[in-house]
Amino acid sequence: MKRAKSLLCLLLLLLLTVSACAAPSGGASSARTPAPSPSAGPAAEPTPEPVSETYTFTDGRSKEVTVDRNPQRVVCTYGSYCPLWYECGGTLVYRKDIYSSYSPLPAELEAVPILADGETISAEVVLEAEPDLVIMNNSKSDLEMAELLEAAGVPCLVYGYKTFEQYLDLVKIFTELTVRPDLYETYATDVKARVDAVRETVAGHSAEAVLIMPSTSGPSFTSADTMCGSMLLDLNCKLLSYPDGDVTREKYEFSMEKLLELDPQYILTAGGGDDQQAAARRVLELPGFTDLTAYKEGRYRHLDVSMYMYKPNGRYADAYEQLAAFLYPELFA
Repeated sequence: MKRAKSLLCLLLLLLLTVSACAAPSGGASSARTPAPSPSAGPAAEPTPEPVSETYTFTDGRSKEVTVDRNPQRVVCTYGSYCPLWYECGGTLVYRKDIYSSYSPLPAELEAVPILADGETISAEVVLEAEPDLVIMNNSKSDLEMAELLEAAGVPCLVYGYKTFEQYLDLVKIFTELTVRPDLYETYATDVKARVDAVRETVAGHSAEAVLIMPSTSGPSFTSADTMCGSMLLDLNCKLLSYPDGDVTREKYEFSMEKLLELDPQYILTAGGGDDQQAAARRVLELPGFTDLTAYKEGRYRHLDVSMYMYKPNGRYADAYEQLAAFLYPELFA
């Protein structure tokens, strides 16, 4: 009996040993650890989009224009665009003379030969430079010359800006042509951030002003259809002295009687030639001007011609900040 029990115990022990050694068939009871999956490694850098050799845009004539990127022989017939083209990474072989208010110019731009110095620029003179791009303003003479140049196979970039948004569009075109998106950040994105901050600060506030151009032939009232006028409107400053809502002209007839009648909250003058001190004196010498409330209370200013008559370009934010601080001193103390 004892021997039978011993044999039975031995048999049970053998069965348990065989069961433990058998390979598991899977499922939750499996003791095996799954093999680790192969490491995917760091995410691959996205492949940048290839830049096309040409750029197509709509210029100031509402005309679609296609131009080769990185043009090498560029002529600029409009002085205010020469510094901006350089700021956006471009170079010039000939340029229009630039008003002294832009001095000092970058040394590279200063060295560029002036096209038809002291003379009217003609299509024939521009063609002699063998340009692969001509940058122009949208004046009547430039529009006529652009037709002649394009008929001769020369691409033209015709543009004229009066508003900040139009300036941003021009910087976009320039930096696309030079393939310098980093300079778009500097001269568009960063500048816009500062301008937007000014807009936000003056939101909910308002002012009224008269804008006068004291030219040598006689002063004129300036409308909102100007670069400085557009900035004033953008800063919630209503321009007086011309028919309400009529911005079909840049200039309107000036009369001292009208100015005395309006007696505006602010009086601003801009322009008047290269001698700005003389231009300011012409305004102050107008009969009755010093009797105006705005003058007596310090709300008259002759504006910096380089930022409010000629194109401010990369200094647009400075122009907005200075103008807003004058109109709303309590907000920018």
